[in-house]
Amino acid sequence: MIHLSLRRSCAHLLAARALLPALLLASVVGVPVAADEDPLPPPLAEEPLRLETLGPPGPHWLWVNDFWTSKARLFDADTGRMLGILDTTFFTSALEASTSRGEVMFTGSYYARGNRGPRTDVVGIYSLSELAPLAEIVLPAGPAKIAAGVPIRSYSGLLDGGRFLTIYVSGPTMSVSIVDVIDRTSASEIDTGGCGLVFPAGPAAFLQLCGDGTVQRLRLDLVGREQSRDRTEPFFDAQADPLMEKAARDGDLWWFVSFSGKVHGVSGQTLVPLEPWALQGSERRDAKWRPGG
Repeated sequence: MIHLSLRRSCAHLLAARALLPALLLASVVGVPVAADEDPLPPPLAEEPLRLETLGPPGPHWLWVNDFWTSKARLFDADTGRMLGILDTTFFTSALEASTSRGEVMFTGSYYARGNRGPRTDVVGIYSLSELAPLAEIVLPAGPAKIAAGVPIRSYSGLLDGGRFLTIYVSGPTMSVSIVDVIDRTSASEIDTGGCGLVFPAGPAAFLQLCGDGTVQRLRLDLVGREQSRDRTEPFFDAQADPLMEKAARDGDLWWFVSFSGKVHGVSGQTLVPLEPWALQGSERRDAKWRPGG
């Protein structure tokens, strides 16, 4: 019995092997479809790849920077439509746009092994109409690197003339790197110990917040080197009620909000602080309310 079952199993296996080529041939040639079955839909027409070009920048275009995905998205706030996506880096804090030159730029950092290895800090410059790369400026190597962390708008700033990009640098000292985005060169690095961040204040000047309760102004010469610096008198207490770095610019004035809710204004031209006022109104009304994080 055992031999008979084995012979029958072998016969079945040989029959299946003989039938396999016929099944494969039927799958290649195709089996007729019954009349009551729907045939496969026709193939989709080929869609050629094309490059879309953006028109002139609208008055309410805005960049939404997403450092988690290393992307920046361009939106038209009037229509709510997303116009394009720009590849940035995980260490990109903000984008700077020069509409007169049709360029958008950002600072970023790359590691040779993705998240480790030698680090390179760069300024990437892209076309504003096509969002295509135009140039990359490599910043000087060394222990000092561009400030990175939670995206902060005041880590970089394009000065009003559109020529000099200022970049806050930290570790182990505090300094500002000046990049000539027209000549595509690194112009200088200025030591700013005790004062940090950058707030553009003209074609060749920017402000900084200082730990002694003052605001510092630095002026540049024609090639991007330090020409002069001066400071306000102390007008806020950096220990009792420091100013937040999330400032807003209105023409010549920079507005800073303190942790207790007081608004301080500083003129970039005269460097004279304005009399502060409280967001809560009078000292008695809503005195316990504070600005949110």
